[in-house]
Amino acid sequence: MISVGTASRIVRFALVGGTASVIYAMVTWLLVNSFSMTPTSASIISYMFAIPVSFLGQKYFTFRADGNVKIEFGLFTIGHVVGLVLSTVIMAVTQLYAVDIKLGILCVMIAVPIASYLFVNFLVFPMRTRAG
Repeated sequence: MISVGTASRIVRFALVGGTASVIYAMVTWLLVNSFSMTPTSASIISYMFAIPVSFLGQKYFTFRADGNVKIEFGLFTIGHVVGLVLSTVIMAVTQLYAVDIKLGILCVMIAVPIASYLFVNFLVFPMRTRAG
């Protein structure tokens, strides 16, 4: 059974991640449909828009971390490079098999947050740096 604090943190993580995911999805959709970019290229650019939103929300709202911003952002960025690779691979597979872009976006919006939570919770904002 998870604690109330952990459950609350997961809900906050989902809210921040949901906001970042909506930004990712909107920018990807716009770049593909309005600028004729490939889904893979659009995904990379879109991911770059979502990272700052995600970092600020996760640091100050989700984890309420009081650690060094430079170190945390560096670790966060490493974690999101892994997420970027994951999202790029998903979108490349989507493109390779001519799968509807909506399915690719949905897969990214599911897989990346799970990997991200685990990385951020255990490596970027560990309990020792949380203000409360």
